[in-house]
Amino acid sequence: MSIINKEWFKYEKPQDEINVIYIKSCLFVTCIVFTGILMWIHCLLLITIQNSIYPANAFLKGGTNISEVLIFIVPLFSSIAFGMILGNAVLWLFAYTRKKLEQQATNNGQAGFKKSTSSLLKVSIYILIFSLPLEILGIFNYFYVTTDAIFCNKLLSFKESKISWNDISTIEKGCYIDRNILRIKYTVETSTGLKTDIIRNNKKSRETFFRKYNQFEKLIAHQNISYQLITTKAGMKKLESFYPKQYTKIVKIFLEE
Repeated sequence: MSIINKEWFKYEKPQDEINVIYIKSCLFVTCIVFTGILMWIHCLLLITIQNSIYPANAFLKGGTNISEVLIFIVPLFSSIAFGMILGNAVLWLFAYTRKKLEQQATNNGQAGFKKSTSSLLKVSIYILIFSLPLEILGIFNYFYVTTDAIFCNKLLSFKESKISWNDISTIEKGCYIDRNILRIKYTVETSTGLKTDIIRNNKKSRETFFRKYNQFEKLIAHQNISYQLITTKAGMKKLESFYPKQYTKIVKIFLEE
């Protein structure tokens, strides 16, 4: 009997360890899934709120490059924390996984489910307190263009600024390569120094700008505007490879004054 017990114990422990590894793998995958879902919901909510700000007659619109970071990166941290809480909670619903994880936590002197969840919840709340103001700043850091004027809201400001078409004194535009990345720039500036970019460095923003440029060009055609070109050959070549059918328009946008 003693031999049988020793043999049984000899093989039980490795099997338990394998089971715990499987459970922890499931926990890891579950946490990632919940983090992805929460991240998607969070970002979608922020974008929906920002889009509700734009009027119906805005033909160019979007957040700034900083706004995109605040809307798409900052929510990741709170999503990870709450994703871990939900992942733990799902596995806790199953008696077998609950027993195994609690047993290992006890053997290793680690916190059990309740204590670890409580700690995660506190951390999540702290992260939310820190991240929500940043996300709000991201929502209200935007621009949009209508036939009446260009409107923008700068970072750290909740007051919308208006740039009338006849107030535009300078347009800085160009495409260039920076650290092997294609950069697109189209910045309007007034004589008082108020300026805003009306194109962002992403595919959707570029394509919308190219599609709506004829409408934008008509609004600035008769204004007394000086142009600052920062276009490089490498930038134009890269842009041509992306949009060969629109290259004639691209030349007009970034090379002509």
